[in-house]
Amino acid sequence: MKDRAAPALHGLRHRALAILHDAFESEKGWVKVHAAEALMDFGRHDTVRQGITAAEGPWEGSTRIGHGRVMYALSTHDSEKQYWSGKIEGYYTDKNSPIGLNALESLCKLRFIAAGDTLEQIRRDSADHSKPEAPFALWALHNAGNQEAAFRIGEILSSSDCEIRKLTAFCLRWMKSGASPALKQLAELAGNEPRESEAYPFMRSAAVSLKADFDRGAEWKEDLVNILEDAGCSVRYEICQALKNDFTPADLETLLALLDCPDADVRIGSSAAIISLVDRQI
Repeated sequence: MKDRAAPALHGLRHRALAILHDAFESEKGWVKVHAAEALMDFGRHDTVRQGITAAEGPWEGSTRIGHGRVMYALSTHDSEKQYWSGKIEGYYTDKNSPIGLNALESLCKLRFIAAGDTLEQIRRDSADHSKPEAPFALWALHNAGNQEAAFRIGEILSSSDCEIRKLTAFCLRWMKSGASPALKQLAELAGNEPRESEAYPFMRSAAVSLKADFDRGAEWKEDLVNILEDAGCSVRYEICQALKNDFTPADLETLLALLDCPDADVRIGSSAAIISLVDRQI
């Protein structure tokens, strides 16, 4: 069966990869960063290295953080990695920086291990659960080896603030923590989150990605695939990212429709999901 389907699957992979290349070459800012990271996920570091330079001039505002993240991923020596993570760290620790939260998120994604004054600032940011920095700060503490951080981030999931629940689910998914209490809390709250809530797709996709509820996982995943058909762009991108390793051939029709979406991030997310799916099939 796989042998007969292989030519068609290779064709889909080629199309999806071409979309990633096109986005990387033609888009700017964060979209270019997302395309670059998707290409590198599939081993296309040389392509990204040829299309991006260390010069920060073309990058403005928070996109400088994204540029630094890509340069960090391309670095082959520890000194280079330290330089680029240090640049991002500086945006976080600068009290006057309007992009500190963006910087903290990127440090977390780089698995940066904070120390000294930066670690102290992260601890302070983790203490106030009403602020959007809190879940990211707990993620950063988790990266730094704090064993309690995963349990504490599970507690914020029950916040009365929808935005905090959304951000916390996002962070928990990226942390890939196997802490049972946190996953149990996620499963319980994801099952009760109102469908009209902005946090709903983030909590459900995190629960499916982390296998937080084996009994309801298949049902929730099917629901998320249906949401892909008419959700907003940021939700579509998040679902594609979260379920990248969970999509099956039955989901191809929905993913293929997203390749023609006017939003470049949606095309990037669906292309990466399709490539990942195809690679698991051939």
